[in-house]
Amino acid sequence: MRKLLILILLSLTIGLNGQMIGILSSQGGVASSVVFTDDFNSYANGSALANQGNWAATDIGSITCNGTGIYPGEALINLTRLDETIGNDQYAQLVVNAASSTRSLGIGVRMNLTSGGNGYIYDIDDGGARVLYELTNGTLNVIASCVGTETQHTIRIEVAGTEIRCYVDGNLDTALTGGTGIFTDASFSSGSICIFGYNASATRTGDNFEGGEL
Repeated sequence: MRKLLILILLSLTIGLNGQMIGILSSQGGVASSVVFTDDFNSYANGSALANQGNWAATDIGSITCNGTGIYPGEALINLTRLDETIGNDQYAQLVVNAASSTRSLGIGVRMNLTSGGNGYIYDIDDGGARVLYELTNGTLNVIASCVGTETQHTIRIEVAGTEIRCYVDGNLDTALTGGTGIFTDASFSSGSICIFGYNASATRTGDNFEGGEL
């Protein structure tokens, strides 16, 4: 019985690049039951992220690979989503590096790639500012924001029911408007996990994506 249990646990937690892995805890909030990870190391420099690994063939704009990470492609808004069906309570997490240009990179949840994109986005923006957006028909509307500095951060967004939580480097982002890092919004109830970029820039790079079902 003990050997069988060990084998089951191993089968749940071992995964390949860009593939689904099983039950594990993640940095930030609650433990996750369905998890996808990607370090982007297996994709050719200059190639589009879409249609590679678990990423969907269709996107808006293009998240571009640089051989070891990703950056926003040649469009104003870039959205590439996971090609997986998961529950409506979701999270996404990304390491975002400092940039020498004023460009944005982040993650999205409950995203639908219709009418220019609809869903929730948390990103690192101009000058290192962190912003929580509601993307509605391709228009970015600020829910909360804070001033930041150009340094590497791990950002994470969780949505459960109507509650949205934003984390930076493993802690609730209490620097955001309101001082709690917790927000309520009922605009979107379902959708996909995405990586988001705004304006093309190879200097705003990201790595070590993780996302899935809460």
